[in-house]
Amino acid sequence: KYKKYRKKKMSLVNVTSVKVFKNPTEITDPFEFEISFECLQNLEEDLEWKIVYISCAESKDMDQELDCIALGPITRGALKFIFKAPSPDFTKIPPEDIHGMAVVLILGSYRNEEFIRIGYYVHNVYTDPLLEDNPPDIPILDKLQRIILSESPRLTRFNIGWDTKQEDQNLSSCCDEDQINSQKSSNNDSQDSINSQISSNSSPKPSQISNLNSQKLSSSQGPTSQSSNPNNNENLDANMSTISSN
Repeated sequence: KYKKYRKKKMSLVNVTSVKVFKNPTEITDPFEFEISFECLQNLEEDLEWKIVYISCAESKDMDQELDCIALGPITRGALKFIFKAPSPDFTKIPPEDIHGMAVVLILGSYRNEEFIRIGYYVHNVYTDPLLEDNPPDIPILDKLQRIILSESPRLTRFNIGWDTKQEDQNLSSCCDEDQINSQKSSNNDSQDSINSQISSNSSPKPSQISNLNSQKLSSSQGPTSQSSNPNNNENLDANMSTISSN
């Protein structure tokens, strides 16, 4: 029983929605996201969040970490925060990789272990159709616009070790409950037959369905972070599309 549960660790933090603000915007403007998540229990340490900009898929050395924050203390419940990061340093990007397609990643980690990665394609285009059709060899930054494809995120989750001590207590509790249920099962046959007769004369109870995306998350009691309240309220919730699960 113990090994069975150990193989199926539940993530203690589940991202429920992401909003992208100021989209589209100028290529030199900061990135701004609102990240909502649910935490299943109080965490012993802070969560770490990063925003990474990928301009060249062939070279990881070209990746730029735009910002990194520690978020805490994290308590059980629904939380949200605003994550702002500056635009990348375009002097460190080859000119041919500035215009066109790029990727921005939101990375969530706990105890130096990444548990979630949310990626968006970024399209850097010229607002002038003539420049877009015939882009110059040296990009003109003040004429480039950044468009984040916010409706098509790519989500990857990773299994990690969370708070081991509390997890072990939960596992022990699960095993004890299984043993109790096993001992009681032999005494429940007659009761099951009675319940079966009763259920035939009564309507079944409706199942309880929890829709996290429809909950109104309040940040007034949330963890502290470097954030500010956005003025733009016309941003779409990101529909998370899982592409892999480890």
